[in-house]
This record gives sequence, C-alpha cells and structure tokens, in this order.
Amino acid sequence: MKTCQLTTRAVAAARERGYYADGGNLYLQVSKFGTRSWVFRYTVIGTTRDMGLGSIETVSLELARELAGEQRELLIRGDDPIETRAAKRRRIAQARMARKTFAECAEAYIAQHGPKWRSDKYRHQVKRALDIASKRFDRLDVKDIDTDHVVSLLEPIWRRTPVTASRIRGLIEQVLDWATVSKFREGPNPARWDGHLEHLLRALPKATHFEALPFDQVPAFMVKLRAVEGVRARAVEFAILTAARSNEVRGMRWEEVKDGVWTEPVERTKRDREHRVPLSGRALEILDATPRAGDHVFVNESTGRPLDDKMMLNVVKRLGDTTVHGISRSSFRDWAGDRTSFSHETIEFALAHKIPDKTAAAYRRYSAMEKRAKLMEAWARYCSSPSNALADVVALHG
Repeated sequence: MKTCQLTTRAVAAARERGYYADGGNLYLQVSKFGTRSWVFRYTVIGTTRDMGLGSIETVSLELARELAGEQRELLIRGDDPIETRAAKRRRIAQARMARKTFAECAEAYIAQHGPKWRSDKYRHQVKRALDIASKRFDRLDVKDIDTDHVVSLLEPIWRRTPVTASRIRGLIEQVLDWATVSKFREGPNPARWDGHLEHLLRALPKATHFEALPFDQVPAFMVKLRAVEGVRARAVEFAILTAARSNEVRGMRWEEVKDGVWTEPVERTKRDREHRVPLSGRALEILDATPRAGDHVFVNESTGRPLDDKMMLNVVKRLGDTTVHGISRSSFRDWAGDRTSFSHETIEFALAHKIPDKTAAAYRRYSAMEKRAKLMEAWARYCSSPSNALADVVALHG
C-alpha cells in the first residue's frame, strides 16, 4: 500500500473540487464550496464510507496520517471506524450527563423542594447557605466530595458560629442525599452527623452564646426592661409575654389583632398554618399604649419602618446575657414545664410547635385556646411577680 503521496505544498495548492489521495485510505477532499478537509475512505460489506478527520486548518498532514493509521488498525480488527467513533461519543455524552457539580445539584434540589417551602425568606436562607458550599466546592464533581472537603468548609465556621455551621452541614447532607438518590454519587454521605462528623466537629471549641435566661431571673429582667422607654423595649416585652419569635413580632400588623387574639399569618410562622395567640392583659396594655404609625405595630420611631432584629437584640443585650429568643421562648418553655401543671401539648401549642398526632391536634384545636389563654395570663403574672419569686406554681386541672 503506497502512502505519503501528498506534500504540504500540494495540500496548500489543491483548489479544484475532488479527492486527492495520500494513500492508506487517506484523502484530501476539496468541496464545491472550496473548503478542504481530510477524509478516511474505506469499504465495509461493499459499502464505501467517508469518515471526516478534520479541516486542514486544524489538522496537519502529519496528524491526518496518524489518525488514518488508527482507523486502519480498527479495520484490521474488524471494527467499523465510524461506528466505533460514534459509540465513543455516546459514552462521553453519557458520562457528561451523569457528571454533576455540587452547585448543579444544589440548584436542582432547590428547584424540586423550594415550592413546598413556606416563605421566600426561608428559600433565600437555604440558597445563601448552599451558595457558601457551592463556592467552596467550586466545580468539584458531586461524586468526588468526601469528608475532608466537608470538614474543610465547616471547621472555620463551626469555630465562629456553630449554629450556622450546623445549618449548612444539614443542607449539604440533604443535597448529597438527593444526588445519591438521583444516581450522581454513591456511598455514604460525608456530611452526615451521627457516627461521623460529630466525632470531628463536636470536640472543637464552640462560640459562647447566652441563650436562655434562667426563668427565676425573668421577673428581675422584666423590672429593668419596663424601666426602658420606647417602642423597641415594648416590642421585646410583647415578644416575651407572647412567647413569640422576634421576626413574628417585628412583622406584626394591626389587622392581625382582634378580640384579644393575635393571629399570625402562615408566611411569618415556621409551621404550614396560621398561629393564634391569646393575649394577656399586660400584652393588650402594650398594644393600647402603642401609637398607630402605619400598618405595622412596632415601628422605628425615626424611619417609620418596622424594627429590625438588631434593634430588639440590642435592648436585651444591654440588660442581660441572653437573646430575644432565649427569654421569649426558651425561658417560657422552662418555666411552663417546670413550674406549672399545664399539659405538654398546651405548652407546645403556645410555642407554635407541631403536634405529632394529627388526629389529636385536630381535636385540640377547639379546646386549646381556653387553656392557652390561662397559660399566657399565668406567664404574664409570673413576669410581673417580685424579682425574688422562685415558686409561682400554677396548678390547673381539667
């Protein structure tokens, strides 16, 4: 078989339409449009086939001969070069389809589960947390993410703010679980906590947080709080008296209060339904004394806009080592569980927690409000009791 019949100069000079043989099944093809490219021409079962090897602009004569040699080897083995190349391309395409970065999986996870989430705020929090992971993992294939990658991301955050790190870890675990179910990765989840990351992260020093205020210190705290003037202090007091979260109080609107009950809309609660809060006498006094400066109840005196989280937190921090959540919910829960005879379900209803037994929850909807009203009034009395009161036990039966 005669080969290497063409020269570089001959290739450059070829302009007329047709095939120019180099030998060994390699041809220079000049099309009717004047384009020039390499073709490997061969016959399989009586059929002549042309396999393109690329333009002369990108494939040199030397490389074209090398590629032609590879195709001749396939023919010797009995393989069809065109079919072999097509099969290889299909495998590459399938591999690319199966490859997913963490960022792609996180985006798909949010798209799939996001519509079920209750609020845009929560959706934004999830996206922001997963963006942190996506940037750290960069373009890493999700199947290649291991424990070292996860720990490298979480460790510095854990040292500063363990709560934030825990939230990010949980979301990473969910995304990796989604990727496993979707067959983009295999094996155990490197972000799992139980029996895995707990041994690496739990031993790290945690940031100091002053969360719950011991409930026996609440009356003294309330004395100091009521001595502080202004809408911010009253918003904090209202949150304590209603065992509400800071964002629920800050977003509270006048239209939500009717007949001594504050009805929180679904979008501001952590549950999938509205929450009704019976207001104690002191809570109603706060509302009566608060001037109406718009749709929202508690607004910034300077801007007329709703309070932000720092405004309420700053009031609390000046008076003690706790947070709004710590005293409005954690202290309330400890007091109600330790010093009263109210049922666990009534306390959980007051905190807007989910009742596991759906049947029981449906039944209690009709009777819990009266019990909760008594509970919140008892809490208000306790908050107003002498600061040294340690045993304001409320025994209610039936």
